[in-house]
Amino acid sequence: MKPLHTSKLQTFAITSPTPCQQALLVIFATSAATLAFQFLHNIINPTTGEEIFTRRGVPIASIETEGDSRVRRIFSILKKSSAGDAAFKYAAEHRINFQWMRKGQMPSALASYTPGLVRTRTDDTDHSIVHTISHEIRHGQQDHEIQSILLLNDDPDFVYTLNVLNEVDSCAYAANLTAQHKDQTGVLIAQSHRGYGAKTAMKYTLTPQTKRRFFEDAVLPCFDELKDTPYRQMAMKKAKSGAEAASHLSDFIKKNPALLPHYEAKLVPVSDQDKVALYKRFFTPDMKEGSALPEIENMKHEDRLAWFREMTRTPEIARELDTLSDKFAKGHEEFRTLKTVSLYGNPSLPRP
Repeated sequence: MKPLHTSKLQTFAITSPTPCQQALLVIFATSAATLAFQFLHNIINPTTGEEIFTRRGVPIASIETEGDSRVRRIFSILKKSSAGDAAFKYAAEHRINFQWMRKGQMPSALASYTPGLVRTRTDDTDHSIVHTISHEIRHGQQDHEIQSILLLNDDPDFVYTLNVLNEVDSCAYAANLTAQHKDQTGVLIAQSHRGYGAKTAMKYTLTPQTKRRFFEDAVLPCFDELKDTPYRQMAMKKAKSGAEAASHLSDFIKKNPALLPHYEAKLVPVSDQDKVALYKRFFTPDMKEGSALPEIENMKHEDRLAWFREMTRTPEIARELDTLSDKFAKGHEEFRTLKTVSLYGNPSLPRP
């Protein structure tokens, strides 16, 4: 059984070090501090993208004192709108870090978010990076408010839907932020963005403020724009992983009986009611339990789940998810049988 998250630590060779960097290398070359220094410091040329050391980034809370001149400039632009300032404060409060990355490290994406770390490419404009950072910080908010729930369960339909909603929610959030930036500063930062959400953000920003409707003009277009991205395929890959893990879990537990209590919750299907309660939290400012956009809240209860499913998948994906859900359910049934066996004193299995 593979762990939920794996990470690979990477180090990079020095490329044309400055005299100061050469001195640092001499100091650390013969001590055990070398490795620690590499992971704790990130020296990068924001123009060329050359990475001297790699680490878990600069704390966004400390950008003004620890960040390079370009990232300080970018975050100062972000904070000029009230929405951008709120995003900055959220990231700082929740200890999210920032790190530059070279184009070659992620050629198919402008940025990435992993728990606690926002990374953006150096070969992008300042204004586009402001948009991208806002999108990625929203992923950080999802991570804190919702993703912890996702990690407790491998239900394929649940995993797939949450992963798609993550992207659409971040798209709409960034569109709203860039529109507010234009309203409050007069600067149109959306025009330089070229990633997912660019079309929605530009159109939403250019719509007169009094005529903007967040649900109709940002949320729904972000769903539509998602169709031209690989995010559905990426979400399906995660759903398949969960279903595959569930199908082998019983065998895994037989070999590792002490882990039965740890994995028990992951094999409990999520009820439709609980799914809807969680999905409703997307597209709201704080993503807290009980919040929902009026357009979603006003739907009939039975219509909400159908709407979320219709918006996140094609008929082909729906059929594939049904197959994965059957596989997951079979794994769940095998697990229940295994748990029942443990009730009757099987010495190789723990009592539940």
